[in-house]
Amino acid sequence: LEEKGLGEKKINYRLRDWLISRQRYWGTPIPIIHCEKCGEVTVDENDLPVKLPYDVDFNLGGESPLARNEKFINVKCPKCGSDAKRDPDTMDTFVDSSWYYLRFLNPNISDAIFDKDKAAKWTPVDMYVGGAEHATMHLLYARFIHKFIRDIGLVNSDEPFTKLLHQGTITNQGVKMSKSKENVVNPDDFTSKVGSDVFRLYLMFMGPFEMGGDWSDKGISGTERFVNRVYDLFEQHKNILDEVNPANEYDLNSLTQKENFIYRKTNQAINKVDGELEHFHFNTAIAALMELLNNLKDLSVCSKEIQAYVLNRFAVMIAPLAPHLGEECYNILGNDNSLFENPLWINADEKALVEDSINIAVQVNGKLRATVEMPVDSDEASVKEAVFVNEKVIKHTAGKNIVKEIYVKNKIYNIVAK
Repeated sequence: LEEKGLGEKKINYRLRDWLISRQRYWGTPIPIIHCEKCGEVTVDENDLPVKLPYDVDFNLGGESPLARNEKFINVKCPKCGSDAKRDPDTMDTFVDSSWYYLRFLNPNISDAIFDKDKAAKWTPVDMYVGGAEHATMHLLYARFIHKFIRDIGLVNSDEPFTKLLHQGTITNQGVKMSKSKENVVNPDDFTSKVGSDVFRLYLMFMGPFEMGGDWSDKGISGTERFVNRVYDLFEQHKNILDEVNPANEYDLNSLTQKENFIYRKTNQAINKVDGELEHFHFNTAIAALMELLNNLKDLSVCSKEIQAYVLNRFAVMIAPLAPHLGEECYNILGNDNSLFENPLWINADEKALVEDSINIAVQVNGKLRATVEMPVDSDEASVKEAVFVNEKVIKHTAGKNIVKEIYVKNKIYNIVAK
């Protein structure tokens, strides 16, 4: 087409002009004065900001409420001094909300739009969390405003937000909650009964953060049982830190078999929770803590030092998810300070993350019949010896001829019997 002169290549942007005027009270007044002689005149910079009046008539009239406020609307023209009128419209609220992250850094500054020095240090924002609908509304406007502010030299970053994460929707019986459908769950009804931590944990545990989940009045009871079990465990070891001062790490070879197991599971949980919280996988972080709690059933046979080591770390891990519970448990152990006074986190002992034993599946004629726990990288002879003394394997191979045996290291021992 270009060769024949019939057309040419062109980029067509879907962006359109932004009409920011609104015929409503709530919003920033448009700083324009309309004069019959001078036309549209901007309000003098010394008279900014134009503030909304409080004595406003909100009765329906098909026009902006400000238009009926004579004291506000009638002014003198800044150029010629003749009688003139303010613009009665206000700006779209996105004009204000699109750069709040800059203003919040120092809300008391009065001689500038925002604190430029603080903006240079704190922006762009590390992470923006919001609903998917923000992508075509707030985020669009925020990027537009930010790039304009960048172009006039007030910020030193190209984008307002570094990372975006959409949260899912909590439904009720598969339907989005709304007042019209009368299916809204009131958090107060549950926080007054089970506490805010139980409510928080249940919301986080019901599904992936970015997908949400379906609300269930019965489901929250399981979360409440977990919280009660955690609290009871800490009550059983009240003021244990008055008796012992646990080390930051322990030599695995110095621990008993039970202590070794619990020490490893605790550090594996630390490693898991740390990674899951970083990626907003709250449900799996909570699941890791539930699994750890189940593994602490033999905690009482461990030394006092290991008990204190484990419980202190459990309190720290659960605090970001259930802050009141974490703080209470932390103090029950005998800590005098607040867990949140100086933000605290712990790192996993790397040596404890390496498993020294593994469960090997045992199949007989293609069906899983047993599992045997063996040291990592055990040879076939050692595994075979453990397999054929297992009661379940004996039951399914008794009186049969072993035709074939296949061992896949650290994974499976397969038996074919006829």
